[in-house]
Amino acid sequence: FLDRVVTTRRGIPISLVAVYMFVGARVGIAVEPVGMPGHFLARVGSHYVDPFHAGLMVDREALRRLLEGSEEPLAEEVLEGTFPLRFVALRMVVNLVNIADQYGERLAEGEGARWRQVLRWLQGG
Repeated sequence: FLDRVVTTRRGIPISLVAVYMFVGARVGIAVEPVGMPGHFLARVGSHYVDPFHAGLMVDREALRRLLEGSEEPLAEEVLEGTFPLRFVALRMVVNLVNIADQYGERLAEGEGARWRQVLRWLQGG
């Protein structure tokens, strides 16, 4: 549904980061996904971008404040490591399966089953 994200300029954080990654690749800028507990950011060099909040640039201290009170502490390896694209796809498809489970009656017939099949393929490697 990335076409809808681009058209409406709205989406959940992970889909917005995916758009940043595609645009970055197109213009030669490396944009890396950063999976946070309950949120998703993009990293460009040493800068972190929160596309869900209008492209807000955040530093490490702001990330720590963002996660204050979170059940999961901010691990430095989250900020330093690269979140593999396979896991980005997996997380996106899990979101779609959850949406299908929650709103199944509003989706096209068989759509939930299709996303579950994609999830099985991703989980199988």
